[in-house]
Formats: sequence, C-alpha cells, structure tokens
Amino acid sequence: MKSSSIDRVVKDIYGREAGRLVGVVLDLDGSIKSIGVAENGGKFAQYSGERLVRDEGGYIVIPDWKVEASRFNLQKHVIRKREHALEEFATDDDVSTRKLEEVRQQSAELRALHDKVKTKIESRLNELDREVATLEEFVVMAKLQRATAEIDESAYQTMTEYGRVALLTDEKEREELRRAIGFIENVEEAAPTKVSQPQKVAQPQKVTPRKVAERKAEEPPRFIDQPFPVIRMSAAAFKMPDPIQN
Repeated sequence: MKSSSIDRVVKDIYGREAGRLVGVVLDLDGSIKSIGVAENGGKFAQYSGERLVRDEGGYIVIPDWKVEASRFNLQKHVIRKREHALEEFATDDDVSTRKLEEVRQQSAELRALHDKVKTKIESRLNELDREVATLEEFVVMAKLQRATAEIDESAYQTMTEYGRVALLTDEKEREELRRAIGFIENVEEAAPTKVSQPQKVAQPQKVTPRKVAERKAEEPPRFIDQPFPVIRMSAAAFKMPDPIQN
C-alpha cells in the first residue's frame, strides 16, 4: 500500500463516510487482512478484508449484514439439496437412520445460524427506523425555524440538504434490509418439519348432499388478495463485489 493512500476517506457502499484510513494489515500471502479506520469522534474501527472493495477513490466498506446475507444465499442451495435428499432416503433401507439423523442435525444447525443473520438484519433495520425518525424531525425543525426567522436561508438550505441526502441513503439500505428479511423467510418456509414417511392411501368415502353442505359451511372465507404478500428476491440481489486486487 502506498503512503499516499493513508488518511483517505473510507466510505460504505451507500456513500456514508466511515472515517479516514490510518493503516492496512496484510496477510502472509500479501492479501489485505483488514484496514484500520479513524472514525469521527476519535474512535478506531477495523474492517476485515471480506468486507472491503476498492475503487479509484480508495476503500469501500460493505455492511457485515450484507456479507452474511450473501453467504446465506450460497448456503441455501446446500440446505435444500440435503433436505430433499433426506426426503428421498427416508424409505431407503440401505441408508442408516443414524446417518440420516446426522445430516438432519447439520441442516438444523445451519438454519440456526441463519436465524442469527435474520436477527442482525432486523436489529439494523430498527436502528435505521429510529435514525430516519430523528432526521425527519430535524428537517421539520429547520422549516419551523426558518418560518420564525430563527435561522437564515443559508442555514436552512444546509440543514435540509443534509437531511434529504441522509434520508435517501438510509432508505436505500432499509429497502435492501427488507428484501433480505423476506428472502430469508422464504427459505425458512421451505424447511421440512420432519422426514416424510410412507403415506397410507386413504379409502374414498361416500359423499352425500348433506356432507357437501356441511363442508361448505365449515370452509373459511376466501380472499382474492393476500394482505401480507411474501417478498421474494433473486440471488442477483446479493451479488458480491469482485475480490480485492492488491
């Protein structure tokens, strides 16, 4: 790393300033293991290499939740393949019950890790919701103070422009967070509750006009539109940046 890179501004993928670069830690093979960043207020932060991309302006930091969600996107294929295999092998006498239980336990552990990812994403979304509420209040106060001549036009423009840009940035991340939560929930819904067992074929029952009327009376009302549609997203939404080139 050239010394000219030191003290450059480090930003996140949404354009927010994370701080200024103060150093780089290299791995034994010469790749970037992490970078040190001096945040505003004098705090020090360290970001691992897997959370970094580079452009002509310097380093860009990827949120940790996005890195983990991208990893989840790759793991979901393995989960589904194993669970489908469990379904197929459930009636195969050549596969031991113990081995099936081991694979089922591995799948359950992997899903438990994904629950932690979902919790982290929800926590970040709640944090941004609070930040957006504060920013909206800030912009409203700017308008009020201009109306009462407590601040001049220049101060008003500065306050509202900052609020506008910050709100747009936060909303972009919030939208990605919502899509990530919906994506994880869709995968969770696909999880089988248990290994299927051979099903007995039910004998047809004689249907009488009275039974037909009773069934219709028991049926719940049907709705044309689902009030809470499931958000689905493609794997491309979690496409990771190209590896860092040193």
